[in-house]
Amino acid sequence: MTITQMGCCAFNEIRQLSTHLTARDAMKDFCRQAFGMFTRQKLGAFYVFTAVIAARGSGPQRKYGDEFAAFITANRLGDIVVTMDRNNRKNVPSHKIRGWVWAPSEANLKKWWAKNGN
Repeated sequence: MTITQMGCCAFNEIRQLSTHLTARDAMKDFCRQAFGMFTRQKLGAFYVFTAVIAARGSGPQRKYGDEFAAFITANRLGDIVVTMDRNNRKNVPSHKIRGWVWAPSEANLKKWWAKNGN
């Protein structure tokens, strides 16, 4: 996973979410990058992440995007807005994608990281 600043300074993109086997591992990686050793660092206002939810000609897709969003909600780590499902018309038309916008609760995320980080 990498966290990338987008054109608007309020938005960041979480890339390569699919490289994590669990949403918990993805959140730990996010916190490592966002906070490092110091939870005094500030978070961005919004984080965008996407996932392939269906691909023609391939088996069932991992639900990594849905699982990450559900993990955020279950642990009260902020608010999530989900997009409609769309075909990735420009780059991979055989892939159906979904996007999420996450507005993290900085206080709750720092508490979660203090308890679960290692």
